[in-house]
Amino acid sequence: MRQETGRVVECYPDVFAVVNGQKYLVGHPCDWCVSIGKPDAEGNLEPIPLEGELMDEVFSTLQTMLEEDDVHLFRTPVTLTLQGEFLEDGYEGDEEDDLGEDDYDDEDEDENDGLQFDIIEEGDGQDPGDFEEEELEPTDIDADNVELIASFWHEGAEYSLVRHLDPILLVAKPSQEGDGRYALVSEAEAADVNPVLERLLEKEFS
Repeated sequence: MRQETGRVVECYPDVFAVVNGQKYLVGHPCDWCVSIGKPDAEGNLEPIPLEGELMDEVFSTLQTMLEEDDVHLFRTPVTLTLQGEFLEDGYEGDEEDDLGEDDYDDEDEDENDGLQFDIIEEGDGQDPGDFEEEELEPTDIDADNVELIASFWHEGAEYSLVRHLDPILLVAKPSQEGDGRYALVSEAEAADVNPVLERLLEKEFS
């Protein structure tokens, strides 16, 4: 599915439907849907908007560090997506290790499956040793619909990368270019057709 910005997200099709003579496709991303947010002391997560300077900075930092472990973060439409071999092997978030830069060595990497470590980023030029130990303890995220994948620090602030456990459904219609691809609909159009599509989804999967 393609967005007006030119960004593309690969999706599995769930339902095809015709509403008021227009063909629509409802699908969900092939890769993990993830978000980056700032946790508070109670474990609540404040998601970072997909568009903005903060996301530009934080996304670039995290993407670079994940690439070192052959994990790929994409700035796809509607949601960030994550891709890596650990998706196929099966990732158990409960086994996440609390590792800083000094603790993460080759031996640890061999023993870990997937993203089971915490990332310490020296974004403000300070050495991780300059921070007090309790400040580098990752915050446990208290939410039913997300799973913590990794914690990292940028410019002295903690951020969390979480996976959405509930499916994120996207609505698209055939591209005007007639190339067989689908273009994501606008928020206004989605609001108009969503009630009909939701009923079709309930009927399909009930």
